[in-house]
Amino acid sequence: MSLLDWSRPYLPTARPLGCAACALEYREPVPLRSLTLDELTIDDETSFRGVAVYHRLKEALRASGHKFKVADAGENASWDRALFLNLTFWSPSEEASVLVDGHVAPDVLAHTALHHVVGRALARASAGSSPAALLLGEAIASAFDLYLVGRLLEIAPDSDFVTSQVPLMAEAAEQAGLDEAAFALLLESVSVAPERAFEDL
Repeated sequence: MSLLDWSRPYLPTARPLGCAACALEYREPVPLRSLTLDELTIDDETSFRGVAVYHRLKEALRASGHKFKVADAGENASWDRALFLNLTFWSPSEEASVLVDGHVAPDVLAHTALHHVVGRALARASAGSSPAALLLGEAIASAFDLYLVGRLLEIAPDSDFVTSQVPLMAEAAEQAGLDEAAFALLLESVSVAPERAFEDL
């Protein structure tokens, strides 16, 4: 994912004055340092050993020289601030991703790599910087999460990704009117054919 103008690599911070509706007072920004993929700690990567495409995506991201922006130790770099930058600030000249620290989850790495791979492919088709192309890249990267759920349910059901994401999926399914039995059937179909689930999305 391409982010803000890294000539000013800072994570903005703000605090409310008096109440939520009041104006925000900006404090000193949090400085960000650049790390390569090999300088990060990938949490629970052993759960992804049986996901062949994950390793291909990881190598593609390593070869690209993708940079990760990380706050220095002791800085107040919360996940919501990092998410804000990842979703709202883009640079057409430099790819980078903001992390709260020097750790990254394998699914986040794969998501980032898919943005890179899809973006390069679309750029060759002269559509890489259009809003539609960016949305397509996000759709593909997000759909890949469902593929990972299906694959890991079979080979690593106790992985951090499954144990954190499946409950959230169940909650969203319930809000959409899907009962527990129907959700279980959905998960079963995804685990039987994760590639098909990815393609259908």
